[in-house]
Amino acid sequence: MQHQRTKINPPIHLLQKYEPNHAIFESLWGPGLVERFDVYRFSTIPQSHAENDAIKQNQNRQVDTANNTRENEEVIQVEIKLGSRLNGHPSIIHGGIISLLFDEAMGWARGVLLPDKMVMYVTANLSVDYRAPLSADSEVVLRVFRDGGDEVKMKFRGVLESFEGKIVYAEATGLFVRVKSKL
Repeated sequence: MQHQRTKINPPIHLLQKYEPNHAIFESLWGPGLVERFDVYRFSTIPQSHAENDAIKQNQNRQVDTANNTRENEEVIQVEIKLGSRLNGHPSIIHGGIISLLFDEAMGWARGVLLPDKMVMYVTANLSVDYRAPLSADSEVVLRVFRDGGDEVKMKFRGVLESFEGKIVYAEATGLFVRVKSKL
């Protein structure tokens, strides 16, 4: 089976209207800041009639998407353009910004896995290992993989790397939990 990428960009105009203080899409959005945050999800493309029949059988079972996705399967990719005004040290993106990018991307992955669930999830744990300095004015790819869990607790791991995949800037694991009541 092959995987197809589909762009699911966030509706920035709606986020800015309904979440006017959103960290990425309002406060840190614009020239010199986060200049691009393009989200892509993956869908499976069958290569044979047998694979196509298997996919249809799975769809007819009405299995929750979270449980239907295999562990270690890539859920989303985010193409990100960072400007020159997010530095911790001269010309190096601040580590807190990198953590924020992982948190946001993993949240989008949760949304892709459970698109019909209008329930709030929050980050219970986010652990980031920094591997190489990320220069200002960079374009990078953040890949998010399902790492286990269920509809109550979802685990992810992510890799922030150069477009060609030669440099890994950071790796992260995250645990997202469903909130039982409104905050």
